[in-house]
Amino acid sequence: MKVTPTSLPEVLLVEPKLHGDGRGFFYESFQALRYAEAGIPEPFVQDNDVRRGSPRFGKWVAMELSDASPCQLWIPSGFAHGFCVLSESADFFYKCTDYYVPEAERGIAWNDPALAIPWPVTEPLLSAKDRAAPTLAAAPVLPVFSR
Repeated sequence: MKVTPTSLPEVLLVEPKLHGDGRGFFYESFQALRYAEAGIPEPFVQDNDVRRGSPRFGKWVAMELSDASPCQLWIPSGFAHGFCVLSESADFFYKCTDYYVPEAERGIAWNDPALAIPWPVTEPLLSAKDRAAPTLAAAPVLPVFSR
């Protein structure tokens, strides 16, 4: 497995080793020892969070992932995340390090002008919840970053 830091060093591009032939391919989507050796020791359970005051607050990195090269993106606790499907359909899997807590759920407007993310679409298909998401500046109280 190859692990490459992105422009946000805590966010890692994980490229599993593919084993393929004319029938398709096989790869380990997760192996605890390899992840720990790559500096990702947390056990996956579930987590979704954002923290004000973080040195990465309001910063973003974009990666295009495809089935031609099945990579993964490690997004640590406290980082917001979003995705855009460019094909007719996609399988999107979350592995999380803590359990889902509905009352802690937050969203950020996909087209927040302050973030200026150059999404590859101009009119995405959004859920009602995502259509109503506030900008980052207008987001409800967020946890505060601490080390």
